[in-house]
This record gives sequence, structure tokens and C-alpha cells, in this order.
Amino acid sequence: MDNFAHLASLVVALGFVLGFLFGAVAHRASFCTMGAVADVVNFGDWGRMRMWLLAITVAMAGANALDWA
Repeated sequence: MDNFAHLASLVVALGFVLGFLFGAVAHRASFCTMGAVADVVNFGDWGRMRMWLLAITVAMAGANALDWA
């Protein structure tokens, strides 16, 4: 049973590190839904909206792959 407790704490620690890295990358890239919509409407700039569309596509593909597996 001690082995499972160690595994659980390892998963939590790795999840925290991964979440921190994703947050840092999102902050650095200005990954913001409202900003993406505002850029398209106000300036006609599709840069951040393309990031969001790619993220949605990858999430849908990943969820479908997990469901299929």
C-alpha cells in the first residue's frame, strides 16, 4: 500500500510541474480567449485566434483518441 501512496504523490507533483509549465507558456504567448476575440474584431488580427482554434482541435483529437483507445 505504501507504493501506491508514493505513486500518488509522484503523479500530483508531476501534474503541478506540467501545469506550471503550461501556464508559463500560455502567459508568455498571451493565450487569452477574450484577447483573441478582441484582436479579430478590432484589428482583424487572427494570430491568437489561430492559437485557440489549434488548441481546440488538438483537445478534440486527443479526447477522441482516448475514447477510441
